[in-house]
Amino acid sequence: MSSLLSSNLPSRVHRFREALHEAGIHVFIATKPETIHWVSRFNPIIQSMPAVVLVYCTGDPTLLVNAIREPRAKEKSFLKDIRAYGNWFGRPSIAPDWNSALKKVLDERGLVNGKIAIEEEGISAGDLRRLTSLLSDASFSDISTRLQELRRIKDDDEIVDISKAAILADIGVAAGVKAVQEQQSELVAVGAARAAMNSYRVEHFPEIDVCGFGSRESGQHNALDCWVLAGDRVHHRTDSPTTRVAQNGEMASVLVWANCNGYYAEKEASVCIGEVRPTTEKALEAIRAATDACLARLAPGRPVKEIYAAACDVFVKYGFGAYLPSRVGHGIGLGSHEAMSINASSGLMIEKNMTITIEPNLSIPGGPGTQFSNTIAITETKYRHLTKPVEFMAPHKPLAAVETSAVRRICEDSHGI
Repeated sequence: MSSLLSSNLPSRVHRFREALHEAGIHVFIATKPETIHWVSRFNPIIQSMPAVVLVYCTGDPTLLVNAIREPRAKEKSFLKDIRAYGNWFGRPSIAPDWNSALKKVLDERGLVNGKIAIEEEGISAGDLRRLTSLLSDASFSDISTRLQELRRIKDDDEIVDISKAAILADIGVAAGVKAVQEQQSELVAVGAARAAMNSYRVEHFPEIDVCGFGSRESGQHNALDCWVLAGDRVHHRTDSPTTRVAQNGEMASVLVWANCNGYYAEKEASVCIGEVRPTTEKALEAIRAATDACLARLAPGRPVKEIYAAACDVFVKYGFGAYLPSRVGHGIGLGSHEAMSINASSGLMIEKNMTITIEPNLSIPGGPGTQFSNTIAITETKYRHLTKPVEFMAPHKPLAAVETSAVRRICEDSHGI
Protein backbone atom coordinates (compact mmCIF):
# COMPACT_ATOMS: atom_id res chain seq x y z
CA MET A 1 0.00 0.00 0.00
CA SER A 2 2.69 2.54 0.97
CA SER A 3 4.31 2.42 -2.46
CA LEU A 4 1.24 4.13 -3.90
CA LEU A 5 1.86 7.19 -1.75
CA SER A 6 4.56 9.85 -2.18
CA SER A 7 7.66 9.05 -0.14
CA ASN A 8 7.90 12.61 1.27
CA LEU A 9 4.82 12.06 3.44
CA PRO A 10 5.25 11.04 7.11
CA SER A 11 4.49 7.52 8.25
CA ARG A 12 1.27 8.57 10.00
CA VAL A 13 -0.33 9.29 6.61
CA HIS A 14 0.76 5.87 5.35
CA ARG A 15 -0.60 4.20 8.49
CA PHE A 16 -3.88 6.05 8.22
CA ARG A 17 -4.26 5.17 4.57
CA GLU A 18 -3.67 1.51 5.37
CA ALA A 19 -6.36 1.75 8.08
CA LEU A 20 -8.78 3.14 5.48
CA HIS A 21 -7.95 0.23 3.16
CA GLU A 22 -8.55 -2.31 5.95
CA ALA A 23 -11.94 -0.72 6.69
CA GLY A 24 -12.96 -0.74 3.02
CA ILE A 25 -13.04 3.09 2.91
CA HIS A 26 -12.34 4.91 -0.37
CA VAL A 27 -11.77 8.41 1.04
CA PHE A 28 -11.66 10.22 4.37
CA ILE A 29 -12.85 13.84 4.56
CA ALA A 30 -11.03 15.78 7.30
CA THR A 31 -12.82 18.87 8.59
CA LYS A 32 -11.48 19.14 12.17
CA PRO A 33 -8.52 21.59 12.34
CA GLU A 34 -6.31 19.25 14.40
CA THR A 35 -6.91 16.37 11.99
CA ILE A 36 -6.31 18.58 8.96
CA HIS A 37 -2.92 19.45 10.46
CA TRP A 38 -2.17 15.81 11.31
CA VAL A 39 -2.49 14.70 7.67
CA SER A 40 -1.17 17.86 5.98
CA ARG A 41 0.94 20.02 8.38
CA PHE A 42 -1.39 22.91 7.56
CA ASN A 43 -3.11 24.77 10.39
CA PRO A 44 -5.95 26.94 9.02
CA ILE A 45 -5.82 29.00 12.29
CA ILE A 46 -9.39 30.14 11.66
CA GLN A 47 -12.03 28.03 9.92
CA SER A 48 -14.40 30.84 8.86
CA MET A 49 -13.77 29.64 5.30
CA PRO A 50 -13.13 25.94 5.90
CA ALA A 51 -10.08 23.95 4.92
CA VAL A 52 -10.69 20.29 4.06
CA VAL A 53 -8.30 17.40 3.42
CA LEU A 54 -9.24 14.34 1.41
CA VAL A 55 -7.18 11.23 2.22
CA TYR A 56 -7.68 8.51 -0.37
CA CYS A 57 -7.22 4.78 -0.01
CA THR A 58 -4.80 5.04 -2.94
CA GLY A 59 -2.90 8.11 -4.11
CA ASP A 60 -1.79 11.37 -2.54
CA PRO A 61 -4.18 13.42 -0.37
CA THR A 62 -5.79 16.68 -1.53
CA LEU A 63 -5.93 19.88 0.52
CA LEU A 64 -8.82 22.23 -0.25
CA VAL A 65 -8.50 25.80 1.01
CA ASN A 66 -10.17 29.10 0.38
CA ALA A 67 -8.15 31.23 -2.03
CA ILE A 68 -7.26 33.58 0.83
CA ARG A 69 -5.42 30.70 2.59
CA GLU A 70 -3.69 29.25 -0.49
CA PRO A 71 -0.30 31.01 -0.13
CA ARG A 72 0.05 29.90 3.50
CA ALA A 73 -1.10 26.37 2.64
CA LYS A 74 1.53 26.03 -0.08
CA GLU A 75 4.21 27.34 2.27
CA LYS A 76 3.33 25.14 5.27
CA SER A 77 1.84 21.88 4.00
CA PHE A 78 3.80 18.82 2.88
CA LEU A 79 0.95 17.97 0.50
CA LYS A 80 1.46 18.69 -3.19
CA ASP A 81 -2.16 18.61 -4.37
CA ILE A 82 -3.50 21.89 -2.99
CA ARG A 83 -6.63 23.35 -4.58
CA ALA A 84 -8.23 26.73 -3.95
CA TYR A 85 -11.92 27.57 -3.95
CA GLY A 86 -13.79 30.86 -3.61
CA ASN A 87 -12.88 34.33 -4.82
CA TRP A 88 -10.05 36.41 -3.38
CA PHE A 89 -8.76 39.29 -5.49
CA GLY A 90 -8.96 37.25 -8.65
CA ARG A 91 -6.86 34.28 -7.54
CA PRO A 92 -7.62 31.12 -9.59
CA SER A 93 -9.98 28.64 -7.95
CA ILE A 94 -11.80 25.45 -8.93
CA ALA A 95 -15.23 26.26 -7.45
CA PRO A 96 -17.10 29.05 -5.66
CA ASP A 97 -17.39 27.20 -2.30
CA TRP A 98 -15.85 24.25 -0.47
CA ASN A 99 -18.81 21.92 -1.01
CA SER A 100 -18.67 22.37 -4.76
CA ALA A 101 -14.88 22.05 -4.76
CA LEU A 102 -15.11 18.85 -2.75
CA LYS A 103 -17.60 17.29 -5.16
CA LYS A 104 -15.48 18.34 -8.14
CA VAL A 105 -12.36 16.63 -6.75
CA LEU A 106 -14.25 13.49 -5.77
CA ASP A 107 -15.80 13.37 -9.24
CA GLU A 108 -12.29 13.53 -10.75
CA ARG A 109 -11.37 10.50 -8.66
CA GLY A 110 -14.59 8.63 -9.41
CA LEU A 111 -15.51 8.64 -5.73
CA VAL A 112 -18.81 10.57 -5.57
CA ASN A 113 -20.57 7.21 -5.08
CA GLY A 114 -17.87 5.75 -2.85
CA LYS A 115 -17.51 4.77 0.78
CA ILE A 116 -16.61 7.93 2.69
CA ALA A 117 -15.27 8.21 6.23
CA ILE A 118 -15.73 11.27 8.42
CA GLU A 119 -14.81 12.29 11.96
CA GLU A 120 -18.20 12.92 13.55
CA GLU A 121 -16.83 15.01 16.43
CA GLY A 122 -15.09 17.27 13.91
CA ILE A 123 -18.03 18.16 11.69
CA SER A 124 -21.17 20.11 12.51
CA ALA A 125 -24.61 18.62 12.00
CA GLY A 126 -25.28 21.26 9.35
CA ASP A 127 -22.11 20.45 7.39
CA LEU A 128 -22.84 16.75 7.61
CA ARG A 129 -26.35 17.29 6.24
CA ARG A 130 -24.94 19.32 3.35
CA LEU A 131 -22.34 16.64 2.64
CA THR A 132 -24.80 13.76 2.61
CA SER A 133 -27.15 15.76 0.40
CA LEU A 134 -24.33 16.73 -1.98
CA LEU A 135 -23.05 13.15 -2.16
CA SER A 136 -26.40 11.40 -1.93
CA ASP A 137 -25.21 8.19 -3.59
CA ALA A 138 -22.19 7.77 -1.28
CA SER A 139 -22.18 5.86 2.00
CA PHE A 140 -20.78 7.48 5.15
CA SER A 141 -19.17 6.03 8.29
CA ASP A 142 -17.46 7.46 11.36
CA ILE A 143 -13.77 6.68 11.84
CA SER A 144 -13.18 8.80 14.97
CA THR A 145 -12.14 5.93 17.26
CA ARG A 146 -9.56 4.52 14.84
CA LEU A 147 -8.23 8.02 14.20
CA GLN A 148 -7.69 8.59 17.93
CA GLU A 149 -5.82 5.28 18.16
CA LEU A 150 -3.48 6.32 15.36
CA ARG A 151 -2.91 9.80 16.76
CA ARG A 152 -1.82 8.35 20.12
CA ILE A 153 1.40 7.02 18.55
CA LYS A 154 3.59 9.92 17.45
CA ASP A 155 5.98 10.10 14.50
CA ASP A 156 9.51 11.39 15.12
CA ASP A 157 8.72 14.82 13.65
CA GLU A 158 5.81 15.16 16.06
CA ILE A 159 7.99 14.31 19.07
CA VAL A 160 10.59 16.86 17.92
CA ASP A 161 7.91 19.57 17.96
CA ILE A 162 6.57 18.48 21.36
CA SER A 163 10.16 18.52 22.67
CA LYS A 164 10.60 22.13 21.55
CA ALA A 165 7.24 23.05 23.06
CA ALA A 166 8.43 21.42 26.29
CA ILE A 167 11.48 23.70 26.41
CA LEU A 168 9.18 26.71 26.06
CA ALA A 169 6.88 25.33 28.77
CA ASP A 170 9.86 24.98 31.14
CA ILE A 171 10.81 28.59 30.46
CA GLY A 172 7.25 29.76 31.11
CA VAL A 173 6.87 27.91 34.40
CA ALA A 174 10.25 29.14 35.66
CA ALA A 175 9.27 32.76 34.99
CA GLY A 176 5.80 32.34 36.48
CA VAL A 177 7.14 30.65 39.62
CA LYS A 178 9.72 33.41 40.12
CA ALA A 179 6.98 36.06 39.96
CA VAL A 180 4.77 34.13 42.39
CA GLN A 181 7.67 33.71 44.85
CA GLU A 182 8.18 37.48 44.69
CA GLN A 183 4.50 37.73 45.68
CA GLN A 184 3.39 39.25 42.42
CA SER A 185 -0.27 38.93 41.40
CA GLU A 186 -1.66 36.21 39.16
CA LEU A 187 -1.83 38.74 36.33
CA VAL A 188 1.78 39.79 36.68
CA ALA A 189 2.99 36.19 36.93
CA VAL A 190 1.06 35.23 33.80
CA GLY A 191 2.52 38.18 31.93
CA ALA A 192 6.04 37.20 33.02
CA ALA A 193 5.55 33.60 31.86
CA ARG A 194 4.17 34.59 28.47
CA ALA A 195 6.89 37.19 27.91
CA ALA A 196 9.64 34.71 28.81
CA MET A 197 8.30 32.08 26.40
CA ASN A 198 7.93 34.55 23.56
CA SER A 199 11.40 36.00 24.12
CA TYR A 200 12.98 32.55 24.14
CA ARG A 201 11.08 31.59 21.01
CA VAL A 202 12.33 34.70 19.19
CA GLU A 203 15.95 33.97 20.13
CA HIS A 204 16.09 30.18 19.79
CA PHE A 205 13.13 28.99 17.69
CA PRO A 206 12.26 31.87 15.31
CA GLU A 207 11.29 29.44 12.55
CA ILE A 208 8.41 27.73 14.39
CA ASP A 209 4.70 28.46 14.37
CA VAL A 210 3.04 28.92 17.77
CA CYS A 211 -0.52 29.16 16.45
CA GLY A 212 -3.34 27.25 18.09
CA PHE A 213 -6.37 25.75 16.38
CA GLY A 214 -9.38 27.94 15.76
CA SER A 215 -13.05 27.60 14.92
CA ARG A 216 -15.54 29.09 12.45
CA GLU A 217 -15.62 32.28 14.53
CA SER A 218 -12.14 32.83 15.94
CA GLY A 219 -8.48 31.84 15.78
CA GLN A 220 -5.42 31.74 18.01
CA HIS A 221 -2.18 33.18 16.67
CA ASN A 222 -0.14 32.62 19.85
CA ALA A 223 -0.63 29.44 21.89
CA LEU A 224 2.24 30.05 24.31
CA ASP A 225 -0.08 30.38 27.25
CA CYS A 226 -0.11 30.40 31.03
CA TRP A 227 -2.54 30.84 33.85
CA VAL A 228 -1.83 31.27 37.56
CA LEU A 229 -4.14 30.55 40.48
CA ALA A 230 -3.41 31.82 43.98
CA GLY A 231 -4.77 30.89 47.40
CA ASP A 232 -8.19 29.24 47.44
CA ARG A 233 -8.41 29.79 43.67
CA VAL A 234 -6.05 26.83 43.11
CA HIS A 235 -9.13 24.62 43.35
CA HIS A 236 -10.60 26.24 40.22
CA ARG A 237 -7.95 24.39 38.17
CA THR A 238 -8.48 26.76 35.24
CA ASP A 239 -9.54 30.40 35.27
CA SER A 240 -8.67 33.84 33.97
CA PRO A 241 -5.89 35.45 36.07
CA THR A 242 -6.82 38.18 38.55
CA THR A 243 -5.04 40.63 40.85
CA ARG A 244 -5.05 37.97 43.61
CA VAL A 245 -1.69 37.55 45.38
CA ALA A 246 -0.77 34.38 47.29
CA GLN A 247 -0.37 35.28 50.98
CA ASN A 248 1.73 33.75 53.74
CA GLY A 249 0.75 30.11 54.26
CA GLU A 250 -1.03 29.84 50.89
CA MET A 251 -0.14 28.07 47.67
CA ALA A 252 -0.17 29.19 44.07
CA SER A 253 -0.21 27.09 40.90
CA VAL A 254 1.57 28.03 37.66
CA LEU A 255 0.16 26.18 34.64
CA VAL A 256 1.57 26.38 31.11
CA TRP A 257 0.62 25.05 27.71
CA ALA A 258 3.24 25.74 25.06
CA ASN A 259 2.91 25.06 21.34
CA CYS A 260 5.38 24.35 18.55
CA ASN A 261 4.08 23.88 15.00
CA GLY A 262 0.68 22.82 16.31
CA TYR A 263 1.97 20.41 18.98
CA TYR A 264 1.57 21.05 22.70
CA ALA A 265 3.57 20.39 25.85
CA GLU A 266 2.25 20.92 29.38
CA LYS A 267 4.12 21.89 32.52
CA GLU A 268 2.58 22.76 35.88
CA ALA A 269 3.98 23.51 39.33
CA SER A 270 2.71 24.57 42.73
CA VAL A 271 4.52 26.94 45.07
CA CYS A 272 4.20 27.52 48.82
CA ILE A 273 4.45 31.06 50.15
CA GLY A 274 6.01 31.60 53.57
CA GLU A 275 4.82 29.32 56.37
CA VAL A 276 3.95 25.78 55.27
CA ARG A 277 0.99 24.19 57.01
CA PRO A 278 1.28 20.53 58.07
CA THR A 279 -1.50 19.37 55.73
CA THR A 280 0.17 21.12 52.82
CA GLU A 281 3.55 19.52 53.57
CA LYS A 282 1.90 16.11 53.84
CA ALA A 283 0.07 16.65 50.53
CA LEU A 284 3.33 17.57 48.79
CA GLU A 285 5.01 14.46 50.18
CA ALA A 286 2.10 12.37 48.87
CA ILE A 287 2.34 13.97 45.42
CA ARG A 288 6.07 13.23 45.25
CA ALA A 289 5.52 9.60 46.25
CA ALA A 290 2.55 9.20 43.87
CA THR A 291 4.58 10.62 40.98
CA ASP A 292 7.42 8.20 41.70
CA ALA A 293 4.93 5.32 41.80
CA CYS A 294 3.49 6.30 38.42
CA LEU A 295 6.91 6.62 36.80
CA ALA A 296 8.05 3.27 38.20
CA ARG A 297 5.26 1.58 36.20
CA LEU A 298 5.59 3.63 33.05
CA ALA A 299 6.82 1.37 30.25
CA PRO A 300 5.48 -0.12 27.00
CA GLY A 301 3.12 -3.02 27.60
CA ARG A 302 1.88 -1.84 31.01
CA PRO A 303 -1.86 -1.19 31.48
CA VAL A 304 -2.74 2.50 31.76
CA LYS A 305 -5.11 1.85 34.65
CA GLU A 306 -2.22 0.29 36.61
CA ILE A 307 -0.51 3.68 36.66
CA TYR A 308 -3.65 5.30 38.04
CA ALA A 309 -4.02 2.60 40.68
CA ALA A 310 -0.42 3.09 41.81
CA ALA A 311 -1.03 6.79 42.46
CA CYS A 312 -4.29 6.11 44.30
CA ASP A 313 -2.60 3.51 46.53
CA VAL A 314 -0.12 6.18 47.61
CA PHE A 315 -2.86 8.72 48.33
CA VAL A 316 -4.74 6.19 50.46
CA LYS A 317 -1.55 5.37 52.36
CA TYR A 318 -1.08 9.07 53.15
CA GLY A 319 -4.67 9.42 54.37
CA PHE A 320 -6.08 11.18 51.28
CA GLY A 321 -8.36 8.34 50.16
CA ALA A 322 -11.39 10.64 50.27
CA TYR A 323 -9.82 13.02 47.73
CA LEU A 324 -8.69 10.73 44.90
CA PRO A 325 -8.33 12.46 41.51
CA SER A 326 -10.40 11.24 38.55
CA ARG A 327 -7.19 10.80 36.55
CA VAL A 328 -3.43 11.27 36.94
CA GLY A 329 -2.51 12.21 33.38
CA HIS A 330 -3.64 12.36 29.78
CA GLY A 331 -2.49 12.24 26.19
CA ILE A 332 -0.94 15.35 24.66
CA GLY A 333 0.06 16.36 21.15
CA LEU A 334 -2.12 18.28 18.70
CA GLY A 335 -4.44 18.75 21.64
CA SER A 336 -3.23 19.95 25.03
CA HIS A 337 -5.67 17.33 26.34
CA GLU A 338 -5.82 14.47 23.84
CA ALA A 339 -8.36 11.68 24.20
CA MET A 340 -6.40 9.25 26.39
CA SER A 341 -6.95 9.54 30.15
CA ILE A 342 -4.85 7.79 32.78
CA ASN A 343 -7.76 6.67 34.91
CA ALA A 344 -9.39 3.60 36.47
CA SER A 345 -11.56 2.76 33.47
CA SER A 346 -8.90 2.87 30.74
CA GLY A 347 -8.50 -0.31 28.73
CA LEU A 348 -5.37 0.96 26.95
CA MET A 349 -1.80 -0.21 27.21
CA ILE A 350 1.25 2.06 27.28
CA GLU A 351 2.95 2.03 23.85
CA LYS A 352 6.20 3.32 22.45
CA ASN A 353 6.01 6.88 21.05
CA MET A 354 2.98 7.86 23.09
CA THR A 355 3.29 11.37 24.54
CA ILE A 356 1.48 11.86 27.83
CA THR A 357 1.41 13.91 31.00
CA ILE A 358 1.93 12.49 34.47
CA GLU A 359 0.15 14.66 37.02
CA PRO A 360 -1.11 13.06 40.25
CA ASN A 361 -2.64 15.92 42.22
CA LEU A 362 -4.81 16.68 45.21
CA SER A 363 -7.63 19.15 45.82
CA ILE A 364 -8.74 19.21 49.45
CA PRO A 365 -11.73 21.49 50.20
CA GLY A 366 -10.69 24.11 52.72
CA GLY A 367 -7.10 22.88 52.43
CA PRO A 368 -4.30 22.68 49.88
CA GLY A 369 -4.66 22.16 46.18
CA THR A 370 -1.64 20.98 44.22
CA GLN A 371 -0.91 21.03 40.49
CA PHE A 372 2.23 19.33 39.20
CA SER A 373 2.45 18.07 35.61
CA ASN A 374 5.18 17.06 33.19
CA THR A 375 5.14 16.00 29.55
CA ILE A 376 6.71 12.60 28.88
CA ALA A 377 7.48 10.49 25.79
CA ILE A 378 7.37 6.70 25.96
CA THR A 379 10.55 5.07 24.65
CA GLU A 380 11.23 1.51 23.53
CA THR A 381 11.84 0.31 27.08
CA LYS A 382 10.78 3.03 29.49
CA TYR A 383 10.08 6.78 29.24
CA ARG A 384 11.81 10.13 28.82
CA HIS A 385 10.90 13.49 30.32
CA LEU A 386 10.35 16.20 27.70
CA THR A 387 9.67 18.90 30.28
CA LYS A 388 12.23 19.06 33.08
CA PRO A 389 10.81 17.47 36.25
CA VAL A 390 10.05 19.95 39.01
CA GLU A 391 12.25 19.31 42.02
CA PHE A 392 10.16 18.48 45.05
CA MET A 393 12.30 20.49 47.40
CA ALA A 394 11.36 21.27 50.97
CA PRO A 395 8.25 23.44 50.54
CA HIS A 396 9.73 26.45 52.35
CA LYS A 397 12.69 26.64 49.96
CA PRO A 398 12.61 28.36 46.57
CA LEU A 399 11.74 26.13 43.65
CA ALA A 400 14.80 25.14 41.63
CA ALA A 401 15.42 27.21 38.51
CA VAL A 402 14.93 25.50 35.17
CA GLU A 403 18.24 24.43 33.63
CA THR A 404 17.41 25.34 30.06
CA SER A 405 20.73 24.16 28.63
CA ALA A 406 20.22 20.71 30.14
CA VAL A 407 16.71 20.49 28.73
CA ARG A 408 18.02 21.47 25.31
CA ARG A 409 20.69 18.76 25.50
CA ILE A 410 18.03 16.12 26.14
CA CYS A 411 16.18 17.19 23.00
CA GLU A 412 19.37 17.49 20.95
CA ASP A 413 20.58 14.03 21.94
CA SER A 414 17.23 12.37 21.25
CA HIS A 415 15.93 14.19 18.19
CA GLY A 416 18.75 16.17 16.67
CA ILE A 417 17.18 19.56 17.39
